[in-house]
Amino acid sequence: MKGRLPVHVTPAPDEALLSWLCRLGALAGLSPLAFARLAFGIDSRTRPEWWRRPDPDQLAVISLRTGVSPGKLCEMTFEGWLAARDDEHDERLSAWRATHPKRRPNGGYPAAICPHCLASDKVPYLRRAWMFGWLAVCPDHRVVLERKCRACGNILRHPGLDAKKPIRIGCCDRCGVLAASVDGPIALDSVIELQQTMLALKRTGRGGMPGVGIVDWPVFTAIVDLVLRAVWTGTAVKAREHLFARIIADLGREPDERFRIEWQGNYGALVLMTWLLGLWPDRLRQMLEWLNAPGVNDIIAGLSNLAEAQRWKLLEVTGEAIHHRPRSEIWREWLDRLREDGVDVWKLAREERNWQRKERLTALAMVSEGRTIEVAAHRVRASVKLVERWLDIGAIYGLDAVTAKPIRSCELTPIQRDSIGGWLVSNGRSGPQPIGWTAEHARSEIALRFGILVTPSAVRQLLHQYRRSHRPFAPRIVPLRDHKPRE
Repeated sequence: MKGRLPVHVTPAPDEALLSWLCRLGALAGLSPLAFARLAFGIDSRTRPEWWRRPDPDQLAVISLRTGVSPGKLCEMTFEGWLAARDDEHDERLSAWRATHPKRRPNGGYPAAICPHCLASDKVPYLRRAWMFGWLAVCPDHRVVLERKCRACGNILRHPGLDAKKPIRIGCCDRCGVLAASVDGPIALDSVIELQQTMLALKRTGRGGMPGVGIVDWPVFTAIVDLVLRAVWTGTAVKAREHLFARIIADLGREPDERFRIEWQGNYGALVLMTWLLGLWPDRLRQMLEWLNAPGVNDIIAGLSNLAEAQRWKLLEVTGEAIHHRPRSEIWREWLDRLREDGVDVWKLAREERNWQRKERLTALAMVSEGRTIEVAAHRVRASVKLVERWLDIGAIYGLDAVTAKPIRSCELTPIQRDSIGGWLVSNGRSGPQPIGWTAEHARSEIALRFGILVTPSAVRQLLHQYRRSHRPFAPRIVPLRDHKPRE
């Protein structure tokens, strides 16, 4: 423990202390565990991540033995950076971390590396920025960080100071190939901007975030956790795919790009947050509705390690999204009200003679007594989506609307046609997607405003008819032609 070490490695730009220690140990022919113990008297078995925020005494010993100043060593750590909600853990924004927040690494620490950086290194080393558990893009080359070996598909892992054999940085554990390349998927500019803002917020602890306003780092990490739990916990695959397709369209990208994004990883989470913060909190409310996700209060209740002040701040920044309720909760309240009012849906179903109304009432009765929608749909030989539509109509317009036959355009009175058609044209939102409403959306608004349940085709017919009849008058200009007078 006395004097300088017989080996020396100059720290590289933005190199993590972990990487530098592993390179020193490999040069001495020692594993990171043995090197830290023999060279500095630091036992890394119980705390292999001590390098992130080392004690001043540890930095002093390392400086004395290597000749590197304590200030330079401190720049290779996360000293002075705010830590909140396990945000430096590997794959912090992955879907698996959202559904299993207490998971811990097994057999090494999954790595996120930039193949461009490794290709330009004379001696490969790990950047400190790569050690953030949520980083997804290389700030220098603007490419998405990679987590799998291109040669064999194995998950790349960075070393820990508890490793018991010398480390080859940047190489795959399975095939030994260096994860270096000069190509890779280019990240979206908006995602890079968001990542830079997040880095600044983590460094300072408090700052402005697009759409949200002034927040501190722990609250923002809780916002991200809220979003990820809403997306990945108990939601249908089809609904998530619809959400991802909508995100890609709103960001102005090609539709096929949706299939090239790993939505379950850090980059996919940052793309999702970029889209949400663009029109926060309106897009949060839309996302919850599309996914039929739990309510905001329920999601927040499932977040651990939140102080009471942080919970109140979360409720404040979610805005109107706080009023979102899952459709299943709305359906259950309506069915419970029917039972409290003495309505026996099973009796109505048995007495009904029309088979279409009978199957609808049967499905509602089964859901009312606690059966799943899938079981009810199988019983009446209908799709799950159709049974959900019956429940939506009943919860909004009442039981009679479920069994009533929607009115066609030709069955409306002239007064009804004029009122509905004029409103469709004048409201300014009936048009092609994504700006306007769908026919189903306009149909719901008509039922609420006029008390008339019409068919979706009636909505389209009335809109087409009254849009033509209310077209502003434009005089027709006929060019003059030269003509000779009759002789």
